[in-house]
Amino acid sequence: MVLYGATLLSSLSIFKPPIVLRMSLFDEIKRFQGNPMLYKYEHIVFGVLQQINSGKLSKGEKLPSINEVHKNIGYSRMTIDKAYKCLIQQGVMKSFRLKGYFLTGKKVSGVHLTSLEP
Repeated sequence: MVLYGATLLSSLSIFKPPIVLRMSLFDEIKRFQGNPMLYKYEHIVFGVLQQINSGKLSKGEKLPSINEVHKNIGYSRMTIDKAYKCLIQQGVMKSFRLKGYFLTGKKVSGVHLTSLEP
């Protein structure tokens, strides 16, 4: 019997264990908090994109749950959900019901993150 989304999950390569150093992702998000030109959801989006572009996050890695980001960053769950939906729309990650959020390996080009840093 094939599990829901199993073929799609297998296309993301072998599942990697959850991010061991999640704090580096949260630290990256916090770096963007000082930028008054960005909305809160963009702090999360740019934090994740920065981690991908720097090679700290790669294809198949599981991102923290919405509740975990909420506990560590303090943003509302709706804001985090909006950021994750934005990343899904860009093709950077996929959501699997009851499994979590996983990176697809796609890099977004043309985003100049250094100009957005505080």
